[in-house]
Amino acid sequence: MESALTVFPKKPTRSGKLLGQELKLFSNYFSLVFDSPSIQGVNKYTCKFEPEVPDNSRKVRTLIIRTVKEKIKEKLEFFIEWGNCIYSLKKVQEIPKLETEHDGVKYTISIDWVQLMEATDKDHMNFLKIFFNSLMRGLRFETIGRKSFNSAKAHSLDAHKIKVWPGFDARLIMKEQGVLLNIDVCFKVVRQDTVLEFINDLRSKCEQKNLDFQEEIMNALKGTTVVTKYNQRTYKVERVDFSMSPETTFDKSGTQVSYKDYYKTRYNESVNEPNQPLLINKDRKTGNEIALIPELCQVTGLTDSMRADFRLMKDLAEIVHTNADRKVAECKNLLEIFNTNPKCLEKQKLWHLKFTENPQPLKGYKYKAGNMVMGAKGSGERNTFDIESCAREIDRKIQDKMFDQPALKTWGIFHGDRDAQVCKQFQQTMEQVLQQFGFESATPQTFVVKGNAMQSNNWIKELKSRLNNNVQAAVLLLPGAKGKTSLYDDIKRFLLAEFPVPSQVVLCNTISKGKNLRSIVNKILIQITAKIGGIPWTVDALPFMDKPTMICGMDVFHSTSLGKKSVLGLTASINVSATKYFSSCVIQGELGLEASHSLQNGMVKGLEAFKKANGTYPQQVIFYRDGVGEGQVNGVCIPEIEQIKAAIASLSIQVQFMYINVSKRINTRIFGGDVGSFKNPMPGTCIDATITDTGIYEFFLVSTSAKQGLSSPVRYSVLYDGIGDTPDKIELLTYKLCYTYYNVSGSIKEPSAIRYAHRLAALIGERGGRGKEPPQPHEDFETKDPTLYYI
Repeated sequence: MESALTVFPKKPTRSGKLLGQELKLFSNYFSLVFDSPSIQGVNKYTCKFEPEVPDNSRKVRTLIIRTVKEKIKEKLEFFIEWGNCIYSLKKVQEIPKLETEHDGVKYTISIDWVQLMEATDKDHMNFLKIFFNSLMRGLRFETIGRKSFNSAKAHSLDAHKIKVWPGFDARLIMKEQGVLLNIDVCFKVVRQDTVLEFINDLRSKCEQKNLDFQEEIMNALKGTTVVTKYNQRTYKVERVDFSMSPETTFDKSGTQVSYKDYYKTRYNESVNEPNQPLLINKDRKTGNEIALIPELCQVTGLTDSMRADFRLMKDLAEIVHTNADRKVAECKNLLEIFNTNPKCLEKQKLWHLKFTENPQPLKGYKYKAGNMVMGAKGSGERNTFDIESCAREIDRKIQDKMFDQPALKTWGIFHGDRDAQVCKQFQQTMEQVLQQFGFESATPQTFVVKGNAMQSNNWIKELKSRLNNNVQAAVLLLPGAKGKTSLYDDIKRFLLAEFPVPSQVVLCNTISKGKNLRSIVNKILIQITAKIGGIPWTVDALPFMDKPTMICGMDVFHSTSLGKKSVLGLTASINVSATKYFSSCVIQGELGLEASHSLQNGMVKGLEAFKKANGTYPQQVIFYRDGVGEGQVNGVCIPEIEQIKAAIASLSIQVQFMYINVSKRINTRIFGGDVGSFKNPMPGTCIDATITDTGIYEFFLVSTSAKQGLSSPVRYSVLYDGIGDTPDKIELLTYKLCYTYYNVSGSIKEPSAIRYAHRLAALIGERGGRGKEPPQPHEDFETKDPTLYYI
């Protein structure tokens, strides 16, 4: 095991020659300051008892302190007791010993000044957390997890039968410059339909499909949050108890009372359906269970059909997706509530603390994405254009000869016997696109799938009879709607595991509608190019590439449908532009065992693939790891770092590597502009100080522009750094790599290596479940020339 200093490296010094331009930024962090300049900070005192009171007898210590509370206040004025210490804003060098008695025992209490705490001290943080938590308790918001919602200020969308509760995810966090309050705005959708209606609807669907409705209802409701109609309280469902009903009785003060009668007496709520199970909520602190009646509870969250409702999502977006100015105003709304709530005002006055009015100002950097490089013109010179100045024209500019487009010599189109016209329409459009791209291509053969085109066995039969090792790609024109049948899954399973031919699925409805067909086929050709080993485009001037460097991405797919299994996806670049990838996928058996030896074996294969393509092993490896939460870093990331080191050692080579944990689900928001006129940050905006965690080498990067609402940054934490180069180089590289994902013409939130690993793991993982094992990709996908067959 490495020492903490090695595994969690210090941030290297930024080079004198900046790769980015400095700019002023803001974030959704607010400072907590004392209301008087005479207050220097928080003073810490030790509190000792004679006879001694054990450290684990906190309640007893508090009761003893309470007996001399007024005497302590005479010396220290306001104070709090925490653990075996006392904290006060006043410094008193010597405090006389105090005599008191509790529970028949006489005690002598010695209180001694220790220090004036620094802003970055852990105890200082604890002092401020106690203060902040007391403010939040005074608001009496509904708490769900770490989030607090104000049901009294709900937005009503009556046309859609939902209410939207506004809320806050607010927490004090120790950052580089001290303790800051992070405020993120959140919302909770509460539907007007009851849990009973939801259960009955699900029961009906289960009967039609001959499924176990109790199991399905349990899976659907376990872990969800429901809202009680009678008092708007929220409860998390621990389980659904089918052995209980509203007629079930319980002991209430020595009398047996039915739940139906209890809710009628207590809340004046009538229960009409006697044959319904009860929802069980378990109190986290006491472990006591509460039984709730589904008929009296409302469902939270959106269904798939609601998400597909354009009008609903549009109306919801007007509430949820706000611009930078509104977002800051919504964050500041919590501070306004603190300043108008009498209890909160009293607390702030007592503790002499207040929050700054405006968000934390920051120094950040703006990086340039550089040029996108396409295919060669007639003169032999490659076509290039500046990414950011042409941001709105990228879609149009990539409809040209690609960087490397292998000739399509052997490929075919498969369609159902009723979709001949659709196939003809697709072929004609594809022919036009091939000419536009200057793509060398033979005419594709077309194959008719006879029989019922909705049955996968008919497709697999035709594919088996037509495919061979010489086929470069197969285009499948499938009937039906996406996700409505198992047709797509069954065919993909077959092509992944048995016939390793890159395939492109296109829905017949997409073609027959004719809407934006030319643009759609343009993108299909780009995807086919990547799937057969071509390179649609590159981004120039990637940092670190002056030495042989391999960029890796890793993600692990989890799903309840897979049980204890998970799927590890690993990608490793094998060319200088980090656009061609060796890819490996491993199905793992034990839940929670993120990498085991799978990563070591995959890294060895990746290093060998790099050598095969370049004649030498890489001198540097930059490894991006997706989605490991802060609490899992020691248990997941450090063993993975050891796996990478073991892979390098097994080949007896010298490779410097950097391991970066990538977090997309974060509460940090970044704003451009200035107070009163905040704006969305520009793509390429980066912050690596002030709001970064203390002692951690990390940075926040915004790589996309938001079409609606506010752009969200991604957090990159460097957990191991054997390269030791300046931070601006890894920040710039990370931004540039966001433009080389070939399912999107512009940038994505994270480097393409991670997104490719995610796509691979999801493609395999989503094909498993409901009694089926995830398909293991055919070995040819790894041993032959690497392609992005899974995008």
